[in-house]
Amino acid sequence: MNWSPRRTTERSEVRVGGIVVRIDGTLRFLSSTVALRVEPTPRVTAVPGAPSELLGITMHEGAVVAVLALGSGRAEMIVCRHSAELIGLVGPEVVHVGLFDAADGNAGAVRHEGHDVLPLDLAMVYRRVQSGYGPTSLDPGTGTVLAGSQASPRNVRHSTT
Repeated sequence: MNWSPRRTTERSEVRVGGIVVRIDGTLRFLSSTVALRVEPTPRVTAVPGAPSELLGITMHEGAVVAVLALGSGRAEMIVCRHSAELIGLVGPEVVHVGLFDAADGNAGAVRHEGHDVLPLDLAMVYRRVQSGYGPTSLDPGTGTVLAGSQASPRNVRHSTT
């Protein structure tokens, strides 16, 4: 299914399609223009020397996809489009998929069960992985993507498998 932003005619409210996920207790939103599919976590091949949050790579519909770890879950992978690339997110727990009311005055945020849910800053996550800074986590108060205590590229734990 593809949910695109649309304006309803009955109430004149903006509705946005996508996925609300929970990452280590914090709710975040991925729009349907970013999140393409949710599927069981595939077999992932580790990349020697990669930052710890790059779990590795996998094949998805004939393409090699980088698989990033966000949070502790491993049951499902969310296939996302970032720029012109596909990436897989493992760790976020899918809470709800569908159409959501856009949050007033909070760009990119949606309303879910009476609360504003901020968008996941996938560009920031991607930049952190590419730069070698890690591990990252979400600040529970603001949901901002933060570097962990090992935020120096020389202190990044590398995969050995």
